[in-house]
Amino acid sequence: MRAILITIILIVVTLDVANRIWTSTNEAPNSAFTALMTTPAPTLHDPRTNGYLLFIGFATSPSENAVQTGHDMWLEAASEAGHGYFDYDNTARLALHVREGSLTPVPVWGDQDPLARLGSQEQVLRSVIAQEDVLLNRYQQWLGMPFEDWGLGKAGAPRAVEIFAVHRLYLIEGLGQEFARTVERTERDLMVWRNVLAEAKTLPVKMLATAVVDDDIAMISGLLKQRAVSPKLVSRLAQSVRPLSEAERSLRWPIQHEFMLGVQRYSRQFTDVSAVNRQASEENKQWISALAGLKPKAFKHVEHPGPPHPLAETPGPRERALNSLANYSTALTRATETPNVQLPKMGEFMRVSAPSAWEYVLSPIDALLSGGFTPAWEPFTHRIQETEAKLRLVLLQAKLRQSARLDDIPTRIAQAGPSLYDPFTGLPMLWSPTQRKLYSVGKDGLDDGGDPTFDVSLSLAGQPIAGPSAGGKGKSGRAKAQQTADEEEPAEAEAVLL
Repeated sequence: MRAILITIILIVVTLDVANRIWTSTNEAPNSAFTALMTTPAPTLHDPRTNGYLLFIGFATSPSENAVQTGHDMWLEAASEAGHGYFDYDNTARLALHVREGSLTPVPVWGDQDPLARLGSQEQVLRSVIAQEDVLLNRYQQWLGMPFEDWGLGKAGAPRAVEIFAVHRLYLIEGLGQEFARTVERTERDLMVWRNVLAEAKTLPVKMLATAVVDDDIAMISGLLKQRAVSPKLVSRLAQSVRPLSEAERSLRWPIQHEFMLGVQRYSRQFTDVSAVNRQASEENKQWISALAGLKPKAFKHVEHPGPPHPLAETPGPRERALNSLANYSTALTRATETPNVQLPKMGEFMRVSAPSAWEYVLSPIDALLSGGFTPAWEPFTHRIQETEAKLRLVLLQAKLRQSARLDDIPTRIAQAGPSLYDPFTGLPMLWSPTQRKLYSVGKDGLDDGGDPTFDVSLSLAGQPIAGPSAGGKGKSGRAKAQQTADEEEPAEAEAVLL
């Protein structure tokens, strides 16, 4: 009896496998797959005009043309031998790399006034600026160039340490100029990086742009606290911190980029030919993760690992799995374009969501194709919302400076309208009169009293505002004053060094 039962099960399984292989072998790429594998035509045809290539070759030897070096590296990455990774394993290409400790005096911008923080270190910073004159000249050249992210479908992440560090030196150098020129320099930097944010086709470039935009927002917040700023300059600064556009918020291209890499991994496994460059790319991603306040392996958690089983590499099952991945990527893109919507799960788009022992018996192909892969895109959607919140907070700051009394601030926040509400809740921003802080509840959705560890906050300490002293208490709530137990100004956090 047992032998008969085993024979029946084997026959059922064999027929099931044969049927699924037969049907899936004839499965053609679906419309979602075709759309995601279609790359846009470049708008910049002359490599010499693309700031993306200067970015890649930014730290090359002073005797070399940084754009040409970047173009050479990009062509190498596009070759079969490069497997999409940029080759930084070359002394000349990192001749001007930022040496450990060389930029130690350059502080990270916090939610306090960056101008006041930098003032005490002016002489040391001037010395650092003088040492990095070549990179500063390249950065100003970069600011004047169009930018198109040519990294779509390439596995490597460009090195960002130097361009980010010099961005900060560029802002610091501007502080020695007259106030209007300082405003102009900050505006220019923010405009260029917002364009990078909108044009980014790859996730590392997108996250780098959010971090630099945050830096510029903090600088503008510091400028708005200066008593010398005129109403005309306040208006200019307010225009530069307008809320994010659809292109700036969108993760469409980074999602397509990760899909294309997933397809490549199904086609071939990257060999050890580019092991050194692959490791450098991973280190670059981890550095950007830390800069953007993400977990070290955040980028790894959205990379499709490729076929979960050798059977999935065969023609029929492979097409079936990639069509499912395409459907998921399309739905994910739609979800990320709607605020505060739960993102779809990969398992929902496979024929089975989680393989079990019984499923291996009844449906071995489906079970093997699912693989249990669950990409985590939420940290990236939250990160963009944080930048959106910071822009809205600084725009509120500018509006409050133009005409506001301290006791009118809750009303002014409520009257600002939905475009300046908290992007995490869709409700008005919060205000703490005891700490003089505007804040968003942040990604956890909880009111933590403006604590920058959990909330996205902006201090108005030092900003000219008419009305009663900031020491008074109020009641908590949106468009209400936030009551806190601590009535003292929070001590300024120590600068975190680069």
